[in-house]
Amino acid sequence: MKKCLLSILAGALLIVSCQNYDDQFDDLNSQITALASQVAGLSKVQSDLTALQGTVSSLQGNIASSVDSALASGLAGINAAVDNLQSQIDGIASSEEVAAIQSDVTAAQADLTELLNNSNVFTGDLTVTTASQLNAALAYGTKIAIVNGNVDFQVDASMNIDSVQKVIGRLGTVVKDFSYVAASSSVSPVTFDNITGVTSLTVKQGGDYSFKGLESATNVYLNDGFKSKVKIIHFGALKTVTSFNTVTSTGTDDHAIIFPKVTELHLTSLARYDGTSSSNPLKLHIDEGTVAAPTVIAMGAIEDKNASGKQADLNLSIEGPNSVAITKITDGSIKLRNIITASVNGFTGAITILDGVQNFSADSVTSLAHSTANDLVSLDITGVVDPDVAAASQPAGLPAISFTSGNNGDIETIKIRGAVKSLNADNAGSLTSVDVAGADIGGAITLTSNTDLVTLDVTGTKMASIDIDTNADLESINLNGTFRAAIGGTKIDGEVDITGNTSLAAVTLGMAGLEKLEITNNDDLTTIASTLTTVGATGKPEVLIYDNDFIATAITDDEEAVGVTSVEGKANDAGSVTTVSGMETMKTYLDAVMGTAAGTAQVYWDSVESYKTEAGVETSDIVYSAATIATTKQLWIIKKEADNSVAEKGDKAAKRAFIVDYSASANIGIAAADGTHLFGSALNTAASMTMNGNKELDIQTIASDINIARAASVNITLSAYRGGNSTAQVSLITFGNTAGVTAATLGERYPSVAAQTAAVTATGFSIGTDEVFTLTVDGASVTCTAAATTTAGIASAIAAAWLAKYGAAGTASASGNADVDGDTTSGVLAITMLDIGSGGYNKSVALGIAGGTTTATTGAAFDYVIGDTRLTSDNKTKDADIIVALESKTAGTLANAVAGLATGTVNNGKITLVELVNTNLLNGTDPQAGKREKNAENRSDVAQAEDAVAGSSSTAVSFTRTHWMS
Repeated sequence: MKKCLLSILAGALLIVSCQNYDDQFDDLNSQITALASQVAGLSKVQSDLTALQGTVSSLQGNIASSVDSALASGLAGINAAVDNLQSQIDGIASSEEVAAIQSDVTAAQADLTELLNNSNVFTGDLTVTTASQLNAALAYGTKIAIVNGNVDFQVDASMNIDSVQKVIGRLGTVVKDFSYVAASSSVSPVTFDNITGVTSLTVKQGGDYSFKGLESATNVYLNDGFKSKVKIIHFGALKTVTSFNTVTSTGTDDHAIIFPKVTELHLTSLARYDGTSSSNPLKLHIDEGTVAAPTVIAMGAIEDKNASGKQADLNLSIEGPNSVAITKITDGSIKLRNIITASVNGFTGAITILDGVQNFSADSVTSLAHSTANDLVSLDITGVVDPDVAAASQPAGLPAISFTSGNNGDIETIKIRGAVKSLNADNAGSLTSVDVAGADIGGAITLTSNTDLVTLDVTGTKMASIDIDTNADLESINLNGTFRAAIGGTKIDGEVDITGNTSLAAVTLGMAGLEKLEITNNDDLTTIASTLTTVGATGKPEVLIYDNDFIATAITDDEEAVGVTSVEGKANDAGSVTTVSGMETMKTYLDAVMGTAAGTAQVYWDSVESYKTEAGVETSDIVYSAATIATTKQLWIIKKEADNSVAEKGDKAAKRAFIVDYSASANIGIAAADGTHLFGSALNTAASMTMNGNKELDIQTIASDINIARAASVNITLSAYRGGNSTAQVSLITFGNTAGVTAATLGERYPSVAAQTAAVTATGFSIGTDEVFTLTVDGASVTCTAAATTTAGIASAIAAAWLAKYGAAGTASASGNADVDGDTTSGVLAITMLDIGSGGYNKSVALGIAGGTTTATTGAAFDYVIGDTRLTSDNKTKDADIIVALESKTAGTLANAVAGLATGTVNNGKITLVELVNTNLLNGTDPQAGKREKNAENRSDVAQAEDAVAGSSSTAVSFTRTHWMS
């Protein structure tokens, strides 16, 4: 079936991609409709086959010697026919084949009915609702082992319950429906263990639901009216079932066995269960077990397969048993609650851990969520990439593991293998151990404020960064994993943050590519060991090491050799350090940091017990202080500030630009400051240019070789191009809220009448007041709903939302790039770009709609046209005018060749040239920075003349004494 669907869709897509014809969309709709019918038919065939197969199997198990031997032979023949039909299902490729198999199934059912009618079985309905009917049922003896009809028991206190049990015990196969209803909870319960097959099953009694021999059923209805007395539900032999349902006083909870006092639920032989969804899973909810009083759900045979044996997602919700061990389900969704120990292996679907789950393990986790009220004590998982997620969409197929404030339960141990997006444990007060040895963490490991954390193992772990902050009981850290590029990135820029861990005494660092390192405020940290050698790929390392307890026993500032002039903090400054802290092992890495152009670092001793100057003057017990460290250079190991030099900024050439605002044929002319006309009919003949209203031709007229040469003669570069006074419009279309009514105009959402018709006949097609409209203009966007769902009302709402966000007093006015007006009569959005120059030209415009969540509407009966046509290629701002630009060939203010241009006297006033504006200074400041006015200036077309600004050398500190450490 999947191949059939794919072949239809692939063919349809190929057709549409080559030609955009309405009839081909109609053909695609027809194919999809036919396919949907085919799939529905196949589903019914599978369901009918399953029921028939179960009935036959049950009958074969209940054939007694008193039954006609012809029955056994006939059943064998029907069973063979069923097996043959079942084998044909996988090869179905058309609706005709589905119909043919359904016809054969119906014939087999008819054969079974005839066979039973002609055999020595009880034919007709067996009804026991009175004492006399009970006595009659007793008189049938073993004849009721097979009932070719319905069985209905309505039992009250007046009936002899032993007789009821005797009759029930004689039942084997019920070809049709079986119903047993006790009138009250005081009616003693019975068992149904000899019944092997039914169609529909309904049961209500004040006691256990025991169907130990039942092998097949369709719909099972378990009434919870006397649920406090139901302790065991036993369907241990049940192999096939269509649905479990719990009947309550308010209705029926389908796909559910929900009994809060049940201690044992047996589904031991059930191999599959169809029809669930992630929003309506199979719910198996029983009493919450304890170590002293365990509860059980036995369901070890179930797999995620359909009747054809093919994989089909299974969705489960399990509550109550002491333990759950799932090994045969590969995909779907699983929710767990009130389980002491749960393991889910081989499963790559979505897993949700709710409250009451204490210990959880899984070996193929792609998605793991847990509630804020979770009670997890231990987590042991292996993360894997979701096989259902395309490689291009990764890392969507990896789980993110997070235990944060209010969401950390009682977690004590975390063990992760395989690949996960990230790991976060924050304020997990009971967490003692984190083991991610060998795991691949695609992002950050974050461990903060976990007061009981004592063990951290990252041996061989791949990670992008690690933050170990304020873990009061953590005494040692050994970072011996490997840095990797963060998910979605390409550079290895490792980051380590070890801060505020009050019991931390020792740190070992050993991962290449460390870009950012902070080790601060760890009061007991006395030793460090490092094999670090390289900084990150970006090459702008940041290193902070201070306010710990790293001690230099003695530091001596030695005299330099004869003839050597030393500079403090440079490589030729001689000295020595004595320490047992291990800081000398950091030398290679710190030298690498000092060797970068853009790196920064502050690495200080926390105390120096003895410091001797070159003159032999000794100072004792120098201690780190945040207030005095800037001047206490005796504590400095390295200090490196970012280069603060300023590069020289050269002269900038002026550029002026004008919009040629023409509405009819007329002339334009421009003259340089010395009176030279820039336009001419020949190199030596000045002339104004005649515009005829065709932008492309007028651009060629203005920027002719002659005019370019005349402008060059006075050091001016002349150009002309499109882009003046750009606008766009969006015409809105609604179909109204009447089913079947389409719009007179086609839009961009529905490019054909067929597509439009399909939209307005769909469920919830109309427009509600909660549909969300999104207008985007060159990256700026607003979303809103419309109180009035007419085109005028929608246009007005979008325009108001735009004004509120991007208007002069809007919440994001500095990001505004356009004005949007909504025509309250015609339902048209008029978009006018703030930049009237080329910066506002050819910018994308988009409109989207999403169905709301309050009403039953989807917004399908809405369409639009952006620009002049339904083509998406014109969904951009279009210009009304052209632009003439004049740039000085010489830079600076004194040599500004475009100063003093004359436009008013040489064009005879026939066409107005509107000069564009840019107040920004590349060598100075931007007076419009952070203002909406910045986006209204014409910075793509205009530049100010500016003189050069001298640069300055860096005054940043670059100090090292790493060479003093041996």
